[in-house]
Amino acid sequence: AYYDPRIPRFDIIADIRPLLPKVYAVLFSGGGNAGSNNARYWNDLKFMYATLVDTLGVDPDNVIVLYGNGTGRDDDMDVDHAGTEANLQTVFDDLEEDARVWDTIFLFTTNHGGGFWPEDPDGVHNYGRVDASGDEAGEGFLESDYGRDFNADGDTSDTMSFDETLVSWGSSILDDALSDIIGEVDLSYGRMIIVMEQCFSGGLIEELADPGRDMIIMAAADELETSYEMAPDYDYNEFCNHVT
Repeated sequence: AYYDPRIPRFDIIADIRPLLPKVYAVLFSGGGNAGSNNARYWNDLKFMYATLVDTLGVDPDNVIVLYGNGTGRDDDMDVDHAGTEANLQTVFDDLEEDARVWDTIFLFTTNHGGGFWPEDPDGVHNYGRVDASGDEAGEGFLESDYGRDFNADGDTSDTMSFDETLVSWGSSILDDALSDIIGEVDLSYGRMIIVMEQCFSGGLIEELADPGRDMIIMAAADELETSYEMAPDYDYNEFCNHVT
């Protein structure tokens, strides 16, 4: 036998596919309960899922869907978990192990959101909560302007602030808690992109943003605004439909 230099020789090298950049997508819609879990939230998730997988080529194994009580409305998209705070925490715990510094994490939320809505005749929107941590102190809404005892201390003379929330199945996730959940992967990814459709979603930006990281955050409304479903059929939400 002899070596012919005209015949190329190939050595087996390590599979580099695990080192290539990946996109991990987390699609979340809690819905609250059976009565408030509108069909448009499911449609929003399906539209985004199809765009990620079919149009952008994201590996479907890297798309995690958290929806309602864990059961989808049809068979067009698999649901991995119920849309609860505990399950979202578990997903981000897993991402802390799986994501690498060259990967992108994409979080998409379409759902009810809570906060303070000055235009509401009652002065506060469903699912909003009086600020308990003191990080919303700059808002300063007078209880006397609305004739409501927001903090239930027996008078209407206080100046109040409110936390924004993301509604989950059976409960709500406070803005500070959502920030803690996302912070689980603080050192484990290269870029995070967050798109939030829920009412008052802009109020979560300050808690979620990290100036030291590569982050893109988009919200349908500011901290004192509601978001809207899409006319004329109201089968989707306006903001996230255009974004998708």
